[in-house]
Amino acid sequence: MAADRLQDVLRQHGPDAIAVIGSNRTTNEENYLLGRFTRTVLGTNNLDHHRTADYPSLVRALTEAKATDRYASIENILEAPSIFLVGNDPTHQHPLVAHQIRQAVRLHNARLYLLNSREIKLQRQASHSVMLKPVGEPEAIRALAGMQAPAVGLVLENAGSLDTLREKLQKESDTLIIFGDEIRGKDVADLVRWGLTLAGRTQFVALGDYANSRGASDLGLLPDVLPGYASLADQAARTHYESIWQASIPSRPGRDIPSILKGVQSDEIKALLVFGSNPVKTFHLPQQYLSKLTFLMVAELFPTETTEHAHVVLPAASFAEKSGTITNTCGQVQAVKKTMRKASTQSDLEILLILARLLGQKWPYQSADDVLREIIAQVPGYAMALPNLLLGHAVSTQPAGMPPELASPGLIFSSRDSLFTSGTLSRYSWALNAVDEAKKPHGHIF
Repeated sequence: MAADRLQDVLRQHGPDAIAVIGSNRTTNEENYLLGRFTRTVLGTNNLDHHRTADYPSLVRALTEAKATDRYASIENILEAPSIFLVGNDPTHQHPLVAHQIRQAVRLHNARLYLLNSREIKLQRQASHSVMLKPVGEPEAIRALAGMQAPAVGLVLENAGSLDTLREKLQKESDTLIIFGDEIRGKDVADLVRWGLTLAGRTQFVALGDYANSRGASDLGLLPDVLPGYASLADQAARTHYESIWQASIPSRPGRDIPSILKGVQSDEIKALLVFGSNPVKTFHLPQQYLSKLTFLMVAELFPTETTEHAHVVLPAASFAEKSGTITNTCGQVQAVKKTMRKASTQSDLEILLILARLLGQKWPYQSADDVLREIIAQVPGYAMALPNLLLGHAVSTQPAGMPPELASPGLIFSSRDSLFTSGTLSRYSWALNAVDEAKKPHGHIF
């Protein structure tokens, strides 16, 4: 049914009447195939996902600075003599990063410097902390870099000094800079340029939510970027992937998610495919927002606000029911191993292979391993030793593409849902819903 309805839309309205929203929870192999499916089978670049960090701008800034060896790993955080955290709340959004920061301070006497517009627990470990007015981080970075004088009221009263922060960081060496969704677009470039003027070997980490936000971005779930951050405007990059995929790729950039949603309302987008995402909740859509669609297909684990409006819901497998890889927020690839037998579900990868075949494209993949080998061989920055990955090691990547500048800062936003307390999955657990705390009025244990 899904294939038939998609073919109807393609015949009547053309490929740009279809859009695809991907996930920052699906595997690298699934993200790579979703990009290929959208661009070559459906014939459109209308492809995006909920972007929780501006990885493309970090890649662009480090590529321009010829410093693509400055991506930090999770291990580097523990070893860093000084850490500069801009925005974010790692304790709730990145527990492992927060643990590494605390261990670096406690065990290795690292100095922690904070620049934030909200109070966070890591202030207890900070050598110097500056509290800002809401969304003041970009302006503070420009002030630190000497690009402009800080506006009156930027720094809250009795909440630290930017001048003192600058002086302390200039005395440090080998500082590791970590930043959240508050820094995006040109602000990332400003932070990188200034950071590289500090003594020693400055390294960088962009913090994005969820298991595979970095992998979704790296593998091209974006309307204007191919896997490895090659711009669609780059003819050589398009030719590279056209030869691998044996199909043409549209040269015009597609719609981002805000444009996709506007297209739904203007009746320009007739069909929407959603893989592992819940746009109704994420983008706070009115209840009947998607009702104008001719066709809505959702691949998902559980019922969501979005599946309520779907014409077809395909039950997808969880991470424990499939194999593949993910890329953590530091750009390190890790293997996911199947630990459970599937129960009447298919992985997103299997769903894509079946849909492609039903739409006339039989791809030469039998498993996630086949896709992984292609990624390793063909995606810039992802060349890695497969044995190291299969032995359980986290293998670092070094993307060095030149993606376009961020069109709109509003495209990047963290969910700010404390990751493990959002209820995205836990609200469907009968065991959690059975405990007394869950039964109390307005009480939520998740």
